[in-house]
Amino acid sequence: MLGGLFSKRTVLVGLVLALSFLLAPPSQAASLEAVYLLKVMDLENKAVVVRANGDMYLIEYGIGVLSIWRYEGKTVYIYSPTLFAGIGSKIILPDRDQEARIWDSEYLGNYFDSLAPEPVAPPVSPSPQLTPVPSSPSPGGTTVMAVLRAGDPVMMVNGQGIVMDALPYLKNSRLYVSARFCARAFGIPDANIMWDGTTGTARIIAGSRVIQMTIGSNVMSVNGASIVMDTVPEIVPPGRVMLPIGWLAQALGAQATWDQTTQTATLEF
Repeated sequence: MLGGLFSKRTVLVGLVLALSFLLAPPSQAASLEAVYLLKVMDLENKAVVVRANGDMYLIEYGIGVLSIWRYEGKTVYIYSPTLFAGIGSKIILPDRDQEARIWDSEYLGNYFDSLAPEPVAPPVSPSPQLTPVPSSPSPGGTTVMAVLRAGDPVMMVNGQGIVMDALPYLKNSRLYVSARFCARAFGIPDANIMWDGTTGTARIIAGSRVIQMTIGSNVMSVNGASIVMDTVPEIVPPGRVMLPIGWLAQALGAQATWDQTTQTATLEF
């Protein structure tokens, strides 16, 4: 009798565990995630990484990533079989075939809560008198083509690779890209890409176009005309303004196409 009861209980426990696995939320599934390596404490085998949503983690890693110090301020990858940086997770360095187990992780808070992005140009005054620096987004009338792929730090511009310090990422089926690097791709100089850290406002002068966007606001301005978007610009480490590529293309006067199979977007000007 006890043997029969034990067998039934064993089956019941097995069914519960199976259902728990099948009904686990998607966030618990194994994943390979690109993260920003904010700080490396190599002597302690510890590092601080930042996820795309700004969550910061202090991780303690094992042997196998001897070149990790080279990736401070760059992109690395975290493989998580369940929870992010949890049991069985690994840190993986791109292009060097180096990886190590993550022994421990600690949530440090959200990077953006205390973010004070470094100014990339003199602050924009409330009523600025703009004198655009000469720019030629399409030099000599030639076509400029920029290709960006989700999770890839390299943007191809007319066949030439440009390494970005902010990864394009997918959110709500949109590819978010760096406004600064896309503007550079079209020949817009840094002097024409301005940031006001006080108001969280970015301004781009692209030839005859003056584009303005504010973090958290769904209203973008182009030559003073308001464009209501169905999303808002975001900011990611190390202080880059990110916007879905479709809205950014419209602001720059470019054409954007999307390849779902390769998760690649092409901007053409």
